[in-house]
Amino acid sequence: MLFDLEAEDDFRNEVSLLETVIRAAGHDVIFCPKFHCELNYIEYYWAALKRYTRENCRYSFQELEATVLKGMDSVELKTIRRFAMRSKRWMMAYRIYSDKSPPVKVVSVVL
Repeated sequence: MLFDLEAEDDFRNEVSLLETVIRAAGHDVIFCPKFHCELNYIEYYWAALKRYTRENCRYSFQELEATVLKGMDSVELKTIRRFAMRSKRWMMAYRIYSDKSPPVKVVSVVL
């Protein structure tokens, strides 16, 4: 049933309220596919932040707040750019292998 709906043009071209509000404010909207965190480099950033927090926090609430703020500054800009390039390589691999899932080896060769 759902697949039948997805095939309909009016269903596929429906714009969400979120997208409408964001575009009305003068911004572009780009949605990443669900369950593909490798395409969104902010996920790599959050992983680095969580790793820093686990390694440096004594787990009181005040300590956690301070550690998270320090952790945000601990990820260097060049590292964030590497995360962005990694996501871009995943996007290119998905385009090349559009009919099937890209082999991880294709993407990780240049990581």
